[in-house]
Order: sequence, then C-alpha cells, then structure tokens
Amino acid sequence: MLEKIGTGILTKAVSGFLKDIWERVKNRHQNSKNASHDYNTPYKKRHGQLQVFCVGMEAQRSVDDVYVVVQFLTKRKATKHNSTEDVGKVFLQKGRGYFTSTSDERQDGMRAATNEQYLMVLGVPGVGKSTFLRKIGLEALKGEDGNLEHQCIPVFLELRRFTKDPIDIEAWIINEFKICGHPYPEQWANSKLKSGELLILFDGLDEVPKPNVNNVINKIRDFVHQYSQNRFIASCRIGAYKGEFTDFTVVEITDFDDSQIEMYINNWFASVTNRKMKTAQRCWQALNDPERQAIKALAQNPLSLALLCQVYEDSQDFPSTQAILYEKILNIFLKKWTAEKHVSRDLPVGPYLAISTVKELLSEIAARNFKEDRLVFSEDELIDQIQEFYQRRTDISSGFDASEILDAILVDPGLFVERANGVYTFFHLTFQEYLTANHIVGDTPSIQHPVNQHLYYWRWEKVLLLTDSIQDMVNQHLYHPLWREVFLFTAGLMREADLLLLAMEVEAVEYIHSHELEGLLRWA
Repeated sequence: MLEKIGTGILTKAVSGFLKDIWERVKNRHQNSKNASHDYNTPYKKRHGQLQVFCVGMEAQRSVDDVYVVVQFLTKRKATKHNSTEDVGKVFLQKGRGYFTSTSDERQDGMRAATNEQYLMVLGVPGVGKSTFLRKIGLEALKGEDGNLEHQCIPVFLELRRFTKDPIDIEAWIINEFKICGHPYPEQWANSKLKSGELLILFDGLDEVPKPNVNNVINKIRDFVHQYSQNRFIASCRIGAYKGEFTDFTVVEITDFDDSQIEMYINNWFASVTNRKMKTAQRCWQALNDPERQAIKALAQNPLSLALLCQVYEDSQDFPSTQAILYEKILNIFLKKWTAEKHVSRDLPVGPYLAISTVKELLSEIAARNFKEDRLVFSEDELIDQIQEFYQRRTDISSGFDASEILDAILVDPGLFVERANGVYTFFHLTFQEYLTANHIVGDTPSIQHPVNQHLYYWRWEKVLLLTDSIQDMVNQHLYHPLWREVFLFTAGLMREADLLLLAMEVEAVEYIHSHELEGLLRWA
C-alpha cells in the first residue's frame, strides 16, 4: 500500500514537473513569437522603404510596391578588361551595346540568395543593389510565406555608418534589434548568432570611408568566420570590389530588359488614380516611341527609370526634347546627392562642389574627351582634368585634393562608373553626349528673325554669329556618326536651333557639285 502511495506521489510529482517544463517551453516559444512580431513591424518601417527624391519633393515608397525581380549575370563583365585600351576596344566593337548587359547567362536573384550562403552582389550605380538586399530582408521576415527558402531573421547593416573604431559588428546587430524594439536585444542577438539563424545584410561596401575600408573588410571577414553558420549577403559597386571576400559567391546585377521595365512602370503607377488614367500604359507607349530610343536606353537602369517615372508623373508626358529631359534628370541626380550627403557642411571638398560648378566640370570633362573620341578614361587623366578646371576657375586652397573631388563625383551621384580597375566611363554614353552638347552650346546669342525677309538672304549673316565651339563642331564632325546625338542635344539646348541648321547647310554646300543637289538643299 505504502509502495503504491509512494509511486503515485512520485508520478504526480514527475507529471507536475514535466507540465511545468512544458508551460515554460510554451511561454518561451510564445515570447519568442511575440518578440519576432515586435521586431518585424519596426524592421519593415526602418528598412522596407525607399527614399524618392525629385525637384522640390521628397517622399518614400515601399520596396514591395516598386520591386521588380532582379536578374544576375553569372559571369562578371567587369573582370574581362584590365586597361583603358581594353575597355576602349570593346566599346568601339559594341558601341552603345557596351553599356547594356547582353549576356544570356542569367539567374534569378531570389534563387541565388536561396542557394548561396555567402553572396556578394555587385552592380553599377543605381542598378538596385540596396533595393535587392532590402527585398531579401522583407522576404525573410515573412518566414514560410516568403520567397526565401530559409527560415532566418534579417539584420540590415549600412556599412557607410562604420566610420569610427572600434568596429564591433555584433554590437551593431544588437543595436539594430534594440532600435527595432526587440525586448531582449542582447540575449536574442547572441542566441541567434550562435545557432546560425540570422541573415546579415551588409549594404554598400563601397560607401565605407576610404581610411576605414581595410579595417571594415578585416572585421567582416573575421565575423563571417566566427559565425559561419549564419547567412550573409553583401553589396558593392563593381569598380570598388577587389575580391576581398574569397568565401563569397560573386554575382553582378544586370540591367533591366523590356519586361522588367514595363513591370517597374506598372508598379510605379499602381495607384487607383493612375490606373483609371492608364498612366502606366501611356508612359510605356511614350517610352517606346522610335524618337525616344536614347531615353529608353536610360530606363535599363532602375535609378534612371525611377527618375523618368518621376518626370512623367509630374507632367503626364516626357519633355518635347531630350535635352530638357536630360537636364531635369541631371538636376535630380545632383540635388539628390547634395541632399543625402549634406555637401556644404560635411565634405572637406564641399566648397568646390556647388551644383552649378559640378555641372560645368562634368560638361568640360565630357566635351574634352568626346572631341578626342575618348569615351573611356583613366583615373589619372580625370584627376589631371579636375585639377586644371579648378585652377582656372577658383582660388583653390593648399589642401585641395582633386582625387577627393573625383571620389565624391564617382561614388555619390553615380554619374561615372569604374568599368575596370582605374578605368572609367560616364554612367551612360548619352550623359556624355548631353554634357558635351551643354559645354558646346555655352551662351549662344539669341537673335530675332528679320521681318519680311527670306531665310535664304540672311542665313549667312546669322551663321557668322554662332559661337566658335558650335561652328567648330559643324566644321569638324558633321559627318561623324558618333556625333549624331550630340548634334540633336545641341539643337535642343540652343535658343535658336535654326542657327545650327544654317551652319550645317553652309558646310554641306561645300560637298555639293551640281545645281540639282544645291536646289534640293535650298528647298529643304
């Protein structure tokens, strides 16, 4: 009897003990779920939005609203060329196609993020590297409902914030959990790091301040090795990455194709009002106008496409001339840059980077190289040209460093791209063409047409009033196919384009040797 009573008491005690353990496990699981939920909402608010800048406007858009499926090149285009001559030869062979990713060897970005534990995402400015990392983080938050086939907790780290020593990545992760309202940030971070449940997103290796780059690289490498069971994705601009992370699979984001461009436009104009007005369809049709092929080439880059959508949304059409459109886009580029970087206050080279000065500098560099048929240039050449520009125009201080100006122009606005180590081109050929025309036009005199006088009789007088730079362009490059877009941009920028047409007529007459052709030209 006593034995049965003892066994019953023991069974009851064990049962109560197990029940207590089970309750604790359930409570801990529930607390864990609650903690995850508490983290998810602030994370989405903090890292699920994109900043949209336009002239006189600043707004945010959800990453999920505008994201378009990213495609990766499986072979890096940038590694194929090692010198200015190499890149120049390829450009001469491919023409405008050099600026477009034409490889058929592509893979889906989300699939690559699922397959690779360590992934390095490269791309040119504005191609969507940060957007991709943000999207991956949002998909990870969705758990089983997301498109990422791994259950992990995302942590988004902006590497440009790694400015001071000591650099403690674990402390940054804890701080992210804390900022996002997690009730137990330190315990949670330590636990998840050790169990390999985190997805660490290192955004913008190229944005780390130069003096700190090597230190940051070493810290990241050590951290990845220490917590190797976690998943890691990093991003960097193509020219800035030197292969420092040997354990990472390197991929390059490709430009948008037509289907991606159309999808992006549909996402951008997805509001009820825009759907009623069929804004997306009209924008897509306008972009496919044969007269706007140079504009459509810009749409292959997500950042440029966003700017095009902003311009279209503002007036429900694109400007009548490409020159006006490029002027708007360039202004947005530079104003976005100065707004983000607080140029006048933060940068030591700030006094030299006023928007008007930068536009003049870019125009001079573009024209100087274009006139010499140079579409690719070395870092040393650019530094020399920057130095010469400021020496002629401003009183530069003894501490002036042209390489810092170059870094600021290259890294921040994204108007230049490093195609190979120390080898640069403009972001897109059409930008160099536009800026060349901008430099050539200068201050063309505006002249009223004589009243009741036929064009044929006063055309020669007006041609003589052209600026020397425009006259030189006509005399030297009228028959050069590479200058076609520059002529069109020049006409769009001039206050009286008939001046250019008349100068072209005068030059063309030199090649006419029959009365029939001369009469036809006069009639035209």
